[in-house]
Amino acid sequence: AAHGSPADLLLTVYDANKQVVVIVDDVGGKPDPKAELTLPADGDYYVSVLEANDLGGTGFGYRLTIK
Repeated sequence: AAHGSPADLLLTVYDANKQVVVIVDDVGGKPDPKAELTLPADGDYYVSVLEANDLGGTGFGYRLTIK
């Protein structure tokens, strides 16, 4: 939403065993999920970004930043 997209995103981070580390939906009343976390261990992690209302198309872009 911060960049003009109508997408309402749901962000999920999984560990290597496919266990959920964090799920983030709306933050501060805005549909942009943001997770700031320290991962519990070294290893592989997976990030899933889904449109919460099953909408989509060329106008539903998003930006994913991982630091």
